[in-house]
Amino acid sequence: MVHTALKVASNIESEKINCAVINCHTIKPLDRETIIKYAKKTKAFVIIEDHQKFGGLGSAISELVSEAYPIPIEYAAVNDLFGETGNTEELYQKHGLDETSIKKSILKVLKRKLN
Repeated sequence: MVHTALKVASNIESEKINCAVINCHTIKPLDRETIIKYAKKTKAFVIIEDHQKFGGLGSAISELVSEAYPIPIEYAAVNDLFGETGNTEELYQKHGLDETSIKKSILKVLKRKLN
């Protein structure tokens, strides 16, 4: 997902939207210092993970920022479903993990951030 996130961040910069991509390769230990630093810097997150939204990286980050520095968060993740088989691109699109869906999540969190 890091590669996809970097592509989206690069493409969306042409629309004068600045993004940062954090590669959280582990849930434990969670890089608390980096996450809090970027919560303060960006004031909004889109958490992208190619597995369950609940009980994974998104939950860990949400718990951390809710205590340390609350910000709007959107998710691009599988929404509480059992695993499926199929073409990776089709499954990513179905679950909102493709570039277009991630961009929509970014625009959605920006609206929340500005309100």
